[in-house]
Order: sequence, then structure tokens, then C-alpha cells
Amino acid sequence: MDCDELPGLVTPFLDGALDEATEIRLIEHLAACPSCENYLTQIRQTTRYVRKLASEPPVGPQRPDGLSVATRDHLLAAFRETSARRWTDIIETASEYCPYAAQVLVLDKVLRTLSDTDWLRPVIHRWNADDSGPPVREVVSRLAAVDSVLAQHIGLETALATLPADGMPSVEQLRTQWLAQAARICAALPQTPVETVIRLSADLPLPDAVVARAFDIWLRTTDIAGTAGVRIPVPKPENLASMANMSIRTLPAAFRSHRGAPVGGTAEITLSGPGGGQWIIPPTSGAPRGPDTRIAMDVVDFCLLAGGRRDPATVIYTAEGDLGLARDIVAATPAAAVP
Repeated sequence: MDCDELPGLVTPFLDGALDEATEIRLIEHLAACPSCENYLTQIRQTTRYVRKLASEPPVGPQRPDGLSVATRDHLLAAFRETSARRWTDIIETASEYCPYAAQVLVLDKVLRTLSDTDWLRPVIHRWNADDSGPPVREVVSRLAAVDSVLAQHIGLETALATLPADGMPSVEQLRTQWLAQAARICAALPQTPVETVIRLSADLPLPDAVVARAFDIWLRTTDIAGTAGVRIPVPKPENLASMANMSIRTLPAAFRSHRGAPVGGTAEITLSGPGGGQWIIPPTSGAPRGPDTRIAMDVVDFCLLAGGRRDPATVIYTAEGDLGLARDIVAATPAAAVP
């Protein structure tokens, strides 16, 4: 171990989240490096102050241990800023290869722009503008809850958040707790076997589960951004391609759910734009044959349609061949949902 590794290990070390082998390596390094040992001592001292002071009521302008309220606030702010910066660094690094991390990063940027009032606004999450959804804070709470399922399946312990007396975390607590959990997930994913099965609404292999979580977070980010009047970037082409591919694979089941019958013909679906491509959906039964219908659509519109954020009656697409089959497939696409 070298000194450059220490900053990335401090938070999991203090949280007790390091594996035994890494913890032993860290302790051995600290014994041989006075500079790193001093650095960690300062961080641990700050942590002890934060934990102690957060649990004791103020006495006038002073805390019982003699620290002024201003000093306590400074320590809390510095500690939180350092932790949040580290979490963001982990997620930014992972976002280069992990679609989940990329969408967490976008959502966090949106959440940082919201006012307290924005956090309480109801989120419209389907094309029906009269259907008011839960407030933003509840959407983020639900995302954190589903992420905790992923965390547990990849071997992470999910600690219960420390809540204030009224049982309601502040929006900043909610955001930082969600972000910290996401960072731990991003850090653990590269060490998790790809064959690991994650039970969300269905049993999914790890790669599909990661895409499903990315898809869900992107959709929720779209909802929140629309509620707050904030513009967000389109997912990276490779991430859009993964989301589109997952949706295409679920289309036969979605069609059966929507129509009460299997797909009766072969459909060729072409999605345009970065991240697009061409897919063939064969009939559920019978021998494969040439396409009975060809459907062309923008890849972003298709993914939003599959996620229930576009109206099948108004989404823009072109079709050739069996137009009735094409209409049925487009109408069934929102039933694909996100696992």
C-alpha cells in the first residue's frame, strides 16, 4: 500500500466497511508511515467530535466539552464536505464504465439545485398531466430503498439512517445518505461476480440489474427535472443502448400482458440516434420469417416510452408492413416497464 491509496480508504475504514485483508494492509502502512498516521488521527478526531456533538444538546453558546457552536458547525461542515467530495469522486470514476454511476451523478447534480419547496413538489411520472405523483423527497427515498436491495445482494451492509426526533430527515440528510450508499455500491461492483443474481421485481443477473437501476434513476431524474424546470443531459450512447436493449428483450412479455396474446408476427425495430440500433422480435411461436412490420423511432423516445414517459398515441414513429401489429407493439411498449 502507498500513501496515495489512503484517502480512498478513510471513509470505509471509519465505517467499518473494509474487508479484513485491506484493513490489515492499511494498519501495517500506518505503523510505518507517520504522515499517514497523523492524517488519519486528525480525521478520526473530527469524527469523534462530530458523533459526540451531534448527540449532545448545546448549553448556551458552548457545548459541554467546551467547543463553541461555531467550531462545532465548522467541524460538521468540513467533515460533510470532505465525505461528500469523496463520494462524488468515487461515483465520477465509476461513471466512465458504469451506467448506474453515470445516472446517480446526473441526479445528484439536479438535487443540488432544488430549493426546499422543490423537494415538496409532487412529481408527474407519466404522460397524464393530471396524475400527480409523490413529492421529490419521497421519490429519492424510494430510489435509496431499491438501491439498498442491490447493496445487500452484493454484500454490503445497509445501516439504518440516524433520524432526528420527528423521524423525518432533512432533504440534505436524505440526499447525502442516498449518495453515500450509491458510492459504496459503485466501489463494490467491480469486485462482485457478474453471475450474481439480484432480486428486484424480478431475478436479474448483475449486469442487467445495474442497467435496470440506471434506467430507473434516469426516468426519475427526468421526472424531477421536469417538475423543477431543470434540463438534464441525455444518457451516454452506450448507456442508452443498454437501456434500449433491455426494453426490447422485455417486449414479448409486455405485448402478452397488454394484448393477452403473444406477438403474432416478426417485427424489425430500428432506433435512431446515438445509442440506437436494429433489433428483430420474432413471433412467439412458429418458424422465424422476414419482418411482418418495420418500426422506426428515436432511441430516446423509445426508452422514455418503455419507461412510461411517452404516450403511445402521440409518440413519433414510422411503420411499414403490418401497421396494426406495429400499433399494437408501440401501445404495449410502456408495459415493459423497468424491472
